[in-house]
Amino acid sequence: MFIKKNKTEPQISEAATPPAINPEPEAVASKKHETTVIASGVHFVGNIVASGHVYIHGQVTGNIEAKEHLIKVMREGQVEGNVSCRELIIDGKVQGQCHGDSITIEEHGHLEGTLAYRALAIKKGGVF
Repeated sequence: MFIKKNKTEPQISEAATPPAINPEPEAVASKKHETTVIASGVHFVGNIVASGHVYIHGQVTGNIEAKEHLIKVMREGQVEGNVSCRELIIDGKVQGQCHGDSITIEEHGHLEGTLAYRALAIKKGGVF
């Protein structure tokens, strides 16, 4: 009644397809903000208009503008020019006019110039 088949069916192997890589939608990509870094040992001459945060480790001779973002002058950083941003942190040296919602002069910070601000903090050791 029962018939046993000795035939083995050939196995078909399928190549595994790699998962599709979904490119990032433009709407999400446009919300990212680039960070600008002026490295130590670099002397940049000219104006900077940034759409993201700016970190100064070297020297900048010129104006810096990052209207809705942070500009931080690091301990060895120097800026000769006007600075305009939402938040400014000075731990190096700035000579010029500074405009920002929040301005902080850190313990190694030195500012020669004028300030326009909503909130100001000068830490012990900071010079204005």
